Amino acid sequence: MAYKADYHVHTRFSLDSHTPMKRMIEKGINLDLNEVCFTEHMEFDYPGKYIFEVDYDHYVPKVNQYKDKYKNKIQIKCGVEVGLQPDVLDKVQSFIEAYPFDYVIGSVHVIKKLDPYTGEYFTNKTQKQAYEGYFTEILNVIKSCEHFNCLGHLDYVIRYHPSDKKHYEYNDYRELLDEILKTLIVNNKGIEVNSSGFRKGLAQPHPQNNVIKRYKELGGQIITTGSDAHRTSELCSDFSTVYDYLKSIGFNYVTTFTQGKPDFKKI
Repeated sequence: MAYKADYHVHTRFSLDSHTPMKRMIEKGINLDLNEVCFTEHMEFDYPGKYIFEVDYDHYVPKVNQYKDKYKNKIQIKCGVEVGLQPDVLDKVQSFIEAYPFDYVIGSVHVIKKLDPYTGEYFTNKTQKQAYEGYFTEILNVIKSCEHFNCLGHLDYVIRYHPSDKKHYEYNDYRELLDEILKTLIVNNKGIEVNSSGFRKGLAQPHPQNNVIKRYKELGGQIITTGSDAHRTSELCSDFSTVYDYLKSIGFNYVTTFTQGKPDFKKI
């Protein structure tokens, strides 16, 4: 890999991580990582007792501090993973405009006030109904929201389906998936290849390889690689496999961002 960039990384600024930012940076240097983008969670109106909101007035200066401290060893970018729900898009816009983020992941974690993580989303639904509902929610929000750079883990929903068979065939959802990908492409948005799928036992990244390939076929060019790391052991996990696949289907670069503007790095 000529250029290795991990563009989905969480630290203890996020509710679900306990890892200090400094430890992530030093681990990245040890892994010969060229660039790391921190993408702490921001989820407006998350259902239940958990609050996925970050003190960004503290977070942004901390990232900038480390940017300068480690500038001769690793490139550090300031990002965010913001949850997209139809009724919070005005809040998302105001929030993104308030901070100087290099990169914004737009992720759908909640569908009609339910996160698939808890399992309740799947109650009284067939697998196809559950996946169609999730993809439909993605399509609706990306048609209404411009304030993100890449769509995060496009098929996140499959990670938590209660069955053993979490794989799906592209053709079963072709109309929805094609419209999602075309909407992203026409609006100059990208997708991330999220390697956490391997850690979750899916044998593929998020989204599945057939979705990544279809994105390429439709003319998609903006693609980031992220481990979705919450601890140092997960940083850059399975990147060799991800990069090999990207090259095998014709991607010669990964995308990085500075102040919201894409740059293409040779892989």
